[in-house]
Amino acid sequence: MGRQGKSMAGPFSVNTGFIIPLTGSLVDTWGEDALNPNFISLDGLLGGRQNISVTNVPITLTSPAGFTPTPGSGPTQAENKYLAFTGTMTGNVRVTLPLPGHYIIDNQTTGNFVLSFQGATATEVIGAPPGAVFSVFNDGERVRFVDLGKPGDQEEWAGVTAMPAWVAACSVRPYLLNDGGVYNISDYPILGARFGSTFGGNGLTTFAVPDRRGRVSLPYDGTGTRITTAGCGLDGQTLGAALDQQNVTLVRANLPNQVVTVSVVDPGHDHFETGSEAGGASGYMLKPNNGSSGVSGTSVNRTVASTTGISASFNMNGNVTQTTVANVQPSIVTGISVTKT
Repeated sequence: MGRQGKSMAGPFSVNTGFIIPLTGSLVDTWGEDALNPNFISLDGLLGGRQNISVTNVPITLTSPAGFTPTPGSGPTQAENKYLAFTGTMTGNVRVTLPLPGHYIIDNQTTGNFVLSFQGATATEVIGAPPGAVFSVFNDGERVRFVDLGKPGDQEEWAGVTAMPAWVAACSVRPYLLNDGGVYNISDYPILGARFGSTFGGNGLTTFAVPDRRGRVSLPYDGTGTRITTAGCGLDGQTLGAALDQQNVTLVRANLPNQVVTVSVVDPGHDHFETGSEAGGASGYMLKPNNGSSGVSGTSVNRTVASTTGISASFNMNGNVTQTTVANVQPSIVTGISVTKT
């Protein structure tokens, strides 16, 4: 059969606009009108680069001519990139991914149960964090997270007091609770090689995660002068060093010396007396002028100075030998601390 003239493209796939040749159409022209454009599109989706200059005008990216996307599902459930799960779970559910490949999982299920995933062979299983959208790769035996971070990363999970059930559902736990627990290096070789015996374990066959319960993490002090044993009791240049005093006892030697000056001014006052003076120049006595007996002499009026007898004393810290003060910065308790394995 001779080559026919160039025909119009067949119908498009609903999501990405691939040309779908129909049986009996585009005879002898598939390579030119269908397969070649599809291969070019696949090449771009897998490794293409497009530079787009923007200013202040909204942009809609170009798409195949004559194509209007109508997003929908692929031929089978496993032939879809994005898998969205909804519904109220009344028990734990295991999902098998029969085809190898990269998937985006959207777990919007509710209920206090675990959604988990395995390949055709359940060598490694993962639990799905509820309410999260995440990427996994299935090689047929192992389903693994793609984008949870690198070993040793620290995270704080607010609103929870224990490791969630979805973590325990994973064959290899993606996170460990920072409670000082000791683990086998053979189970978590990368994390074990990184931590060694820094936080516990022997560093050869076992290692420990940091115990961050009720503690605030402190970055390594590369200066050697900001956090010191002499200054606060903690060596900022030793990984794993910890300080747990929420109260500090100050003894008398810790309290500063106080110099207090107390001034009491007593200006005194006068008493006015009336009587008779007797005696010589070196002394006198007063005889009251009320007719009572006394020493006779010259009648005088005299003002005599007098004081009140006021005295004052001051004792500061005299009886204080020690006192306890709080040693916790303004804080809030949020949840648990975990380490990425």
